Amino acid sequence: MNNVLSTISVKKIFAEVPQYIISSNLDIDINSFINQLPQFDLYETVLRLDLSENLNNSVPTKQAIIKTVWSPSGLIINGHCALAILTNTGALHILVPTFNEVELEEYINIANVSQHCVNHFRESWTKLDKANSTTKLQELMKRAEEVTPSACAWSHLIDNRNQKYCLFIVGHLNGGLTVWKFSARNANDIKQDKLELMGFYKTELKKITALQWQQAGKNGLLIIGDLEGKVKAVSITNINGESLTFGNEMYLWNEPDNIIVEHFDILIYNKMIYILIVKGSFLLICLINQSGKLLDVFSFQVGNFQITGLQHFEENIYLVLTFTGVLKEFKLSCEDNKIKVDWRPLYVDFKWSSVRTHGLIVSPNKVFIMILVNISQLKCRKYSKDPVRLLVFMNMGKDPLAVLMKNNTDALTTYWDCLEILRLDGLLEKKLPCDGLPAGLDYDKLSLIQLKTCLWLAQSSEMMYNKMYTIEEYNILRYEEFKYIVQIKLAIDHMQHLLELIAEGTRLSEFHMQSLDIINMFLKEKICNDTIPNLGLGKNTIDELYEVISAANELEYPSPPTCLWCKENILFAHLEFCLIIIICVEIASLIIIQIVGLSCVPTHIDTRCTISFMPITGLPYYKCPYCECIVHNKLNEVYNTVLCSYCDVPMNFVSFLINSDDCDTKMEVQGCKDGIDTSSCSGDCLNESINLIDIEDHAFKSIEEKGDVVNLLRVSSSEDEDDSIKMEEDKKSEI
Repeated sequence: MNNVLSTISVKKIFAEVPQYIISSNLDIDINSFINQLPQFDLYETVLRLDLSENLNNSVPTKQAIIKTVWSPSGLIINGHCALAILTNTGALHILVPTFNEVELEEYINIANVSQHCVNHFRESWTKLDKANSTTKLQELMKRAEEVTPSACAWSHLIDNRNQKYCLFIVGHLNGGLTVWKFSARNANDIKQDKLELMGFYKTELKKITALQWQQAGKNGLLIIGDLEGKVKAVSITNINGESLTFGNEMYLWNEPDNIIVEHFDILIYNKMIYILIVKGSFLLICLINQSGKLLDVFSFQVGNFQITGLQHFEENIYLVLTFTGVLKEFKLSCEDNKIKVDWRPLYVDFKWSSVRTHGLIVSPNKVFIMILVNISQLKCRKYSKDPVRLLVFMNMGKDPLAVLMKNNTDALTTYWDCLEILRLDGLLEKKLPCDGLPAGLDYDKLSLIQLKTCLWLAQSSEMMYNKMYTIEEYNILRYEEFKYIVQIKLAIDHMQHLLELIAEGTRLSEFHMQSLDIINMFLKEKICNDTIPNLGLGKNTIDELYEVISAANELEYPSPPTCLWCKENILFAHLEFCLIIIICVEIASLIIIQIVGLSCVPTHIDTRCTISFMPITGLPYYKCPYCECIVHNKLNEVYNTVLCSYCDVPMNFVSFLINSDDCDTKMEVQGCKDGIDTSSCSGDCLNESINLIDIEDHAFKSIEEKGDVVNLLRVSSSEDEDDSIKMEEDKKSEI
């Protein structure tokens, strides 16, 4: 929120594309008989990427990602997702996010799905030792079409007997389906996953180009589209973690019109199921009732150019984007079991003649849309470094500040689009994001989520107030003051959560009892030094403080934690009502009283958990990827998902990378070392017995020989310093 640039704030993480060649793992070497093939077969073999990746005396095919599919949230511990990537050569991999001990965030490949498919189908392959070249080619094509993935989809997150997993459905070139089980993983677990095959299904379609999963209770409905334009729906039932059943199937579109099926979307509205199918410039809409009967199919042509974006907007409204930048709004309804479509064009203020669209994104709260475009005119490309752009358009029909203040989810997790569009609009229109807040706002009556909203509005408003001299009025508290209020409210909220667990009969660990004791003392300190009224808080906050402090005073606590640095107890004395350390400093006959409740004497920098207030002395711990606040790893004992205290986003788990089944993600620094990926500084030099001084001398010597900027990079020796000192003394003597 403190970004001063008037461009949307995005986070970029680069993931390396794994290099895998399917044709080299089909047990038939194409280089041994390619020169003996007939001319037509030779041309077909060279042009097919799934066969010609590993040809001798040819340029290797550059693998590029053509499709990415995110898994459901929570498949990776603490609300994170896995990422499936499909390349142009049919290589399919699953990547997981990691955050290692030096806080380097990257995506690591943990499952080669294509290799799993090869291993499964290899059992049915026959040997062709003495076959001719044509027979070998036919068998090679059959194996490639049987194995090579062409589409993929994730199921919903299934929780079966405390075992969480997802079904990963893979469509192949020959129309087959393989369903794999991908179990939920701990954070930073990078050991290779052994996918379990749950089932195989032959769809009788051609090359599968699109898949869509729709949850139906404990079962699911799978929508399948192929290269010829056919669309089929298959029910999947009896999912028990080891097997499943492919149930009833029906065609939604049985006509092979040779228009490729590109995308699906499913809408459930008024007890009816609408299945939207994107086929070139046509939008097919299928209507299905709750019993699974196909009632109607509606076909609509959006224009002469293909559809590049389809997104659900509100209730029964969809946005459709075409290749030339035309945006249309579709409103779906049902009358007498027939589909009714009302549509209208939407005006988007942009010069579309110079660009072509490739994607449409709608923010979670529909306050803005983003369109991915590519510059099409050569004269425009000449002046642009990057021809690919992401255009952002604000929805003028919604007030993002009103959406924020009506947030009933108790979290900002899905409301950051409103904060971001307020920041962008403020920079462009020269106004503060907090201008829409009512005057004389009573902070004591605001909920915790509303205070967090004001916190981030204050940060962006302060940034603009300091940068723009045309803004004269600032009508809310400062960012640091809001952060202090939120810190107090978070302490009360965490105490209430722990006290509720105790009331339910849960026995808290020593760590959480120590945390409860520290937070109790922290809140007492804020009462004693009049922090509550100084921040504009009143009766509601005082009542909450009285309730939690009264309940906490009735408990018995273990000995306080010890500071790692000064070996002193974090809490020094226990009085009946509050803990106060009074340091009296007499300056000019004035006595200054300072209350120190949570720091050591003498005070020093300490790393504390923003929720439990407990010290963090080493790995592992949680860290917010945005505001960088940290949380103790033991908070996952009382919270299912550890969210950032201020941002409400899932936090990254900072630890060593786990590459073995013997290690646990909750290990301490002194714990297990086997199977941990660590890097020792200058390890290569020590193994090769190379002198580090020689390396540095050689490096600087090469720079001097190349004639680069020697004065900026040259490191002077002691002899050079002595010579320079003598020269300065000689100059002084001459003067």
